[in-house]
Amino acid sequence: MKVLIPLVSILLYSFHLIKNGKHKNGAIVIIGLYITSAFFSLFITPELLGFSTENRYSPILYLFYSLLIIFILIPLKFLPNHRGLVPEIMPTKLYKKIFILMGLAAIYSVLYQFPYALKVFSVGAHEIRNSLNVEKESALPVSIFTTIAVAVSSFYIIYIFLFFLSYKQGLNIYYKLLSFIGSVSYVVSSLAFGARDGLVTFILSFIFIFLLFKEDLSKKSKRYIYILLTIVGLVFVKTIAEFTLDRFGTDIQYNDNDRLILGSIGYIGQQPHVFIENIVSRTSFYGTSLRFPLIDILTGQQNKVIRTVPHEWMFGTFLVDFYAIAGFSSLIILTFLFTISFSSAFINFRTKYKLAFLLSYILYFQLITQGVFYFKMGSFSGNIYMIIVIILIYKLKKVKHVIVNNSPIS
Repeated sequence: MKVLIPLVSILLYSFHLIKNGKHKNGAIVIIGLYITSAFFSLFITPELLGFSTENRYSPILYLFYSLLIIFILIPLKFLPNHRGLVPEIMPTKLYKKIFILMGLAAIYSVLYQFPYALKVFSVGAHEIRNSLNVEKESALPVSIFTTIAVAVSSFYIIYIFLFFLSYKQGLNIYYKLLSFIGSVSYVVSSLAFGARDGLVTFILSFIFIFLLFKEDLSKKSKRYIYILLTIVGLVFVKTIAEFTLDRFGTDIQYNDNDRLILGSIGYIGQQPHVFIENIVSRTSFYGTSLRFPLIDILTGQQNKVIRTVPHEWMFGTFLVDFYAIAGFSSLIILTFLFTISFSSAFINFRTKYKLAFLLSYILYFQLITQGVFYFKMGSFSGNIYMIIVIILIYKLKKVKHVIVNNSPIS
């Protein structure tokens, strides 16, 4: 069966990574996510997704998809085999001031977006997503205040890192609370767009950062974090269920069984089929307008993106967004640049530039886990976020000597 090609291919590559010890330091979350997607794709058919018959899908296209997924996972080969990637960061006065400023920014982000998230609950996620999918209209107004609020929420994984760091450093409850507010700001932002991916991404990111810090946390801290994760997880599962029922529970074109499949395993299993449907059916391309709007703004372009058929907005991984720019040329070039950039960063930073390596790894994790759905950083705020983080990475290259386990490493 050709639908087995992604699962078998990704499993073989994953076994190679695990055999070489590359599943440590949170990488198992990435590996598990893509294996899960490939596995659940076995229970999804193109017909169920509203596409044409599966006979149009060549085994070569499933193999092509599989090779691209393996290619974007190549940077994992260059992770260190040992645990303990988090260096000692001293809580200086400047560090605490920056921490507080980031906390205040997080409070603003949550307070600004929360009313719009409530609006989505009242109006209905189904209606909001339909407007967003077709004409990119959302509950949030277009303004500089929205841009700032959404941009701040893009730093959610940095806030999660700071949350665990505050436990490691033994900082007081206020620092932990501020960083946790920043952590959930992305969830609030996603809900304002009628999306569930913020809830899923938060849980994955929380587990990932926890695995980075696991060896450095006390048993007491771990116990508190387990309790917190359990409570938050239960709340998020309930919210995801409500959004799923709202988005799919009233869709008359599907029967009850199909709605259940689409709203659950279809969420993570549709990717190979959506990707291939875009390859065989897409006739129009958006240029940089959809996922790199910053380029359009800088070049004076203002192209309105209107998507009319479901495969244009369904989850086909961020590879679909790369393809939607200009076809095979943009797909190959951007996939190559993505993999080469992170592979090079991991190789060059992992021994001498600990902080730069750590931030590079966090950015890679963020892009690759969000990317199982789509190129989440494709908004204007997301573009700005990526630029800021890349600048920070190269600034941190200057921090060559850090203290790890009380021993200088250079």
